[in-house]
Amino acid sequence: MAEPPTITIDTKLWKQAELWLKVFTADWHGEVPLKLHQRELALDGTPSLSPEFARFLYSGERGPQNPDDRLRTTRAFRRLRRRAPREFDVLYMLVAHRRTPSDVARELTSRAIRLEKPERYGIPEIQILAVSGLDKVIKWW
Repeated sequence: MAEPPTITIDTKLWKQAELWLKVFTADWHGEVPLKLHQRELALDGTPSLSPEFARFLYSGERGPQNPDDRLRTTRAFRRLRRRAPREFDVLYMLVAHRRTPSDVARELTSRAIRLEKPERYGIPEIQILAVSGLDKVIKWW
């Protein structure tokens, strides 16, 4: 029985994809959070801050508040979620959760096993899904 073909992605293409991932990650994490408090109370009895707002408040990074680029990023990611859900999963984990490709491969493979799906993911598959998803998001952005 023949070995399955080895999947590789051009290094130059992946470097370009990494640059776009940085752009979208900065857009994603640069906005002012809309939710300020959680439903729970802090130890002193005051409403506890949401994790997103606490990160924003204490990080010291201040950029433009909810810039147009962030809105464009959100719209492009929503469109990707509807049209290519697996590519969305990969990009969302890479951008919103700041995961590495190996972390994403591990998480998607464990989800496929848990759901009894035949898919298994490695770093090359994640890179291909990321590049394909980025191609779509960049066109819609």
